[in-house]
This record gives sequence, C-alpha cells and structure tokens, in this order.
Amino acid sequence: MQRSKDSHRGFEENLEAILFREGDPHREEKRQVLKVFLEIEEHCIIRDIALKLGQQGLAIPDKLIADAMETLCRYGVARKREFEDRDPLYEHLHPGSHHDHLVCIQCGRIMEFAHHELERLLSDPSSSAHPR
Repeated sequence: MQRSKDSHRGFEENLEAILFREGDPHREEKRQVLKVFLEIEEHCIIRDIALKLGQQGLAIPDKLIADAMETLCRYGVARKREFEDRDPLYEHLHPGSHHDHLVCIQCGRIMEFAHHELERLLSDPSSSAHPR
C-alpha cells in the first residue's frame, strides 16, 4: 500500500533530538537507516536496508540496523511484522490507517489489503462475523 513519502516529514530532525537526548553514540548511522527506510515503500528486511545503504557507500552492521529499526518501531515510524519461517519484515507505520496481510503458503509472497466493511464487522461485537 503506497502512501505519501511526506507522511513522516520532519521525523529525521525529531529522531536526531531523541537520540541525542538518549545519548546514543550511533546517531548518524541511525539517521542514515531512517533515510533509507523511508525511501523503501514496500516491506523490507534488515538485509534490504543494508544493501541499499551499501549502494550509497555506507557500511553499517546488520546489528546496528536492527537496533535502529527497533528505535523506529518504538517511536511509531515503523512496524515489525513477524511471519512464520521468515526474517522479520519492517513496514512504514501510518497512524490512522490499517491494513492486513495475506501470505501465500506456496511462494511466500505477502499481499497487503484493506477491507473496510470487514474491519467494521470485526470491530462490532454484536456482528455475526465477530469471533466468539
């Protein structure tokens, strides 16, 4: 689900302030991870981010990228998704929007979808579609 790249405008400066306040010694590397992550519109794994950083001439260890992604999750920029038998996937978190995932059990492809009527039915406890 593609969304405007402007949805996290200004977060880079906020992240810098947060990391400075926390005394994080890897502020610059985490800022670079944020920048690359925001350029990737689809789900990504740590290795995808590392490859894109490498294409830009940056060598940031996977462990530091994972730590940066945990920070982004903690502050509401990213969401970590764990699907069976896969590396954790990260996606942009867009407050106020919701979608679900279908995972093909043959090829592993992940498809995002949003179905507002289904969401409405599942959120209504009096609905016959609500699990009991």
